[in-house]
Amino acid sequence: VAAEQMTGWDSEIARGLPLARVFSLFDDASRQDLETPVFHALRTGTVVKSARDCILRKRDSGRYTVQYSVSPLLNREEHALGVVIVLHDVTEKRTMARELSYQVTHDALTGLLNRREFEVRLSHALESAKIENEQHAICYLDLDQFKIINDTCGHIAGDALLKQLAQVLENRRELAVER
Repeated sequence: VAAEQMTGWDSEIARGLPLARVFSLFDDASRQDLETPVFHALRTGTVVKSARDCILRKRDSGRYTVQYSVSPLLNREEHALGVVIVLHDVTEKRTMARELSYQVTHDALTGLLNRREFEVRLSHALESAKIENEQHAICYLDLDQFKIINDTCGHIAGDALLKQLAQVLENRRELAVER
């Protein structure tokens, strides 16, 4: 039942289908399909564990972030007769880790990089310019008179202006990336 929920395949429908169709894994970073660990475990007679998180595609195009272990079932002659697959769903854990990482590197109000992350990225850019002879550009926007808006219109209006400005900058960045 758990396997049916995670894969999205009813066992009666999945019976007889190629395993790679029902148990479809791909690398989260490279988006490349992974050689089915089941075949490797059957071929080698050894336990196969995921080295890092993978994505398990569901039948309905949904997905889970998983870690897996595939253990071969061996007969007395040490020939693999089948396998036991253990999937550990780490979707929620990874989602929370991404959200936490975002919160650490971005301003809560504007969604833009915070000062600490900006300084880290600037440092990497300077290093790559020096070592790898890469070129970079930086745009500095000084909101020197911003205090006047907060003082005359209030912090709510100042926050709203910052959010709008961040959205305009993000939209411009997306347009520049598309070109």
